[in-house]
Amino acid sequence: MFRRLGVSEKLTERFNSMAEAGVDASEHIQFQAALNEAREDGSLKKDEVLDALDDMPLDDREREYLYVQQYSSAALTNPYRSSDSLSQKIDELCDEGREDRSIKGSLTNAYKEEVLRLYEIGDFDGIQKIVDKPNSLDLYARNGSPYYTNNYVWSWVRALSHTRHRGDKKGG
Repeated sequence: MFRRLGVSEKLTERFNSMAEAGVDASEHIQFQAALNEAREDGSLKKDEVLDALDDMPLDDREREYLYVQQYSSAALTNPYRSSDSLSQKIDELCDEGREDRSIKGSLTNAYKEEVLRLYEIGDFDGIQKIVDKPNSLDLYARNGSPYYTNNYVWSWVRALSHTRHRGDKKGG
């Protein structure tokens, strides 16, 4: 039907992938409209993309799909990836020869940024969802203990709070 209407095969594939992710056209348009509104100052920041997605009544699978539409190369840094999807991607990267240290570095950068963003807006349930993902991964420290522990992830927030507290003392 799409071919008869002159719709390209690539666009048909996109419609199919949207449907598989549970995203309908109105949600896609709503997301694009939110991004256009955020771009009015001439730039688009990652926080604005994440805020737009968080403000929409979507599940993580739908958010994951829309995030990929904005950041297609964000294999490990998509905060909406499920633990299973993330584990699968890590296995693929390991099979391709990517080093464990590199994978942990990418994940730490992405999840730390997201945890701190959620802390800034007071979304502690969101932080716990993020914390649960790396905790469930088969990534280990040199001593064999899990790499991402609750204590390690929450240390990012404690470090931010400590830095701010020190800054307040110096400034005041």
